[in-house]
Amino acid sequence: DAPLKKSCGACTRCIEVCPTGAIAAPYVIDNARCISYLTIENRGPIPRDLRPLVGDWVFGCDLCQEVCPVNRRAVPTSEPAFKRRGFSALELLPLLEMTETEFGEKFRNSPIRRAKRVGLQRNACVALGNIGDPAAVAGLVRALQGGEALVREHAAWALGRIGGAEAGQVLAGCAGS
Repeated sequence: DAPLKKSCGACTRCIEVCPTGAIAAPYVIDNARCISYLTIENRGPIPRDLRPLVGDWVFGCDLCQEVCPVNRRAVPTSEPAFKRRGFSALELLPLLEMTETEFGEKFRNSPIRRAKRVGLQRNACVALGNIGDPAAVAGLVRALQGGEALVREHAAWALGRIGGAEAGQVLAGCAGS
């Protein structure tokens, strides 16, 4: 599409703030590196080299929108749920055990449904690995042992990232089987 007729392209704030380098140049976005694409639209694994850069984002990102001067006139929301930044392991762990029915009920009429349950669980694994809280190990082990293949792959990655004796034993046991 045509570039905006505003001041877009005169600054590089969006390029500088993008954690994955998805914005390569003004008007040039590599969607395969974009956190919003990776956590919402992507149905496969998140590439290993990008996982640490995703941080604790589990559904989208929008950092580029937040720093864009064109968006300065936007009225900030008064909704407290949108002001929060960052997640804790304890908030993400319930996502790993959510059934399809629970997912459908909890996120009915929500854009989060676009990520699908398995995608949200994959994203939670990546976020937990990046948070690095050992309190997540038991939940990640359960996801590794009983989750779907995509979730298991990301749970194993998260356990390796968190480390520790328990995670190491579980991963060593998986490698032997």
